[in-house]
Amino acid sequence: MAIEKDDPTFAERFLAPLMGIFLGSSFLGMIVLGACMEKHERLGVVLFCVILVAMITSLAVLHHRVLGRYQCPQCQARLPRHKDPARKRDFLFYCQKCDVVWKTGLQEGDS
Repeated sequence: MAIEKDDPTFAERFLAPLMGIFLGSSFLGMIVLGACMEKHERLGVVLFCVILVAMITSLAVLHHRVLGRYQCPQCQARLPRHKDPARKRDFLFYCQKCDVVWKTGLQEGDS
């Protein structure tokens, strides 16, 4: 029977870059507000759209790199998502080599 473990590297691989994306977008948003305050409305709208597209693209890339190509923290093997009927919403990954189910702490959607 597989052992369940929390992924010890998940915060540095997913949560830290996620916070960087949000903080970077917020900082750039303040620059856009400054441009709007200085009577450069068109520039402000263009910059806002660029920031929005960059943020959404960054989130998609981060999600794909961390959860789409999940690696076992012990043996570095690429793992598919583990399908557990009792916990459909949880992001779980099973490593056959280590016989471990890795828990990320993330869930699909919020109720």
